[in-house]
Parts: sequence; structure tokens; C-alpha cells
Amino acid sequence: MSASFLPVRLGGSWLVLEARHVREVSKAIPWLAIGGAPRGFPGVLAWNGRAVAVCDLASVLEVDAPPLSPGELRARTVLLALDDDVVALPVDGAREAFSATDEGGRRTPVEGRPHVTELVEHEGVLMGKVDVETIVLDAHRRARGT
Repeated sequence: MSASFLPVRLGGSWLVLEARHVREVSKAIPWLAIGGAPRGFPGVLAWNGRAVAVCDLASVLEVDAPPLSPGELRARTVLLALDDDVVALPVDGAREAFSATDEGGRRTPVEGRPHVTELVEHEGVLMGKVDVETIVLDAHRRARGT
């Protein structure tokens, strides 16, 4: 089975996102902090005429990067479409998407790291595959108090 991934850098950590969700990789997009916002979602930004939630992966994952400060910009913004949600991920860098197959690339399941489901090897670098769908679903549950 083949899957396509977008490698992104956050601090000193390389991560991969499922390419099927990626709608755009942009330069830094300014965002507005919202007081009392849920952990991991510190604010919103404007994209294609709508307000989009900003997801701070550094505050949700165990990575070598500090959480976003209000209004802080990172070099790139990745916009993902997840069912009815569009989410913006400020990251320090992004590379070209690649395909990995079970035969051609090492993919190892991960346990004990919330929101990182497996390690994917590409060009000799192991990168954690981020489950952004679950991060968003968990935020919705917390907002509803369930």
C-alpha cells in the first residue's frame, strides 16, 4: 500500500503530514491570538475569505520547538482540509511531498506518543507521522466537554 506525505520541520524535529489533507503550503500567514482558546489552538487566521483555526503542533506534540507565542510567525503555513474543518499549521519549513510504500520505505508503528501514529523513513530521516485529524477531534471533544 502506498501513501503520500508532506515533510514539515518544527524546530529540530521533522514530521510528516498525510498529503491527501494538504490544500496549500504558504509563506508565513499572520494570525490573531484568541484569549481562552483551547490548548493547541491559540488563534485564527484569514484564508480564502474565512477564519481558520491555527493549530500549534509544538504545544500538542513532544517536539524540539517551543509553543507559539501570540502572533508569532513561522516560515511556512500548511493548510489542511479535514472533513468540515480547515486547519492552519505554522511550521519552520516544508519539503516536497513523497510517496512511501510498505515495500519501499520503512514505516514503523509508534505507541505511547499521542498524535504520532508511526515513524516514516525518507532519505535516511525518520519522521513522526502526525494524526492531525485526532488532534482536531480531541479539541472538538474538549470544547463540548465530552
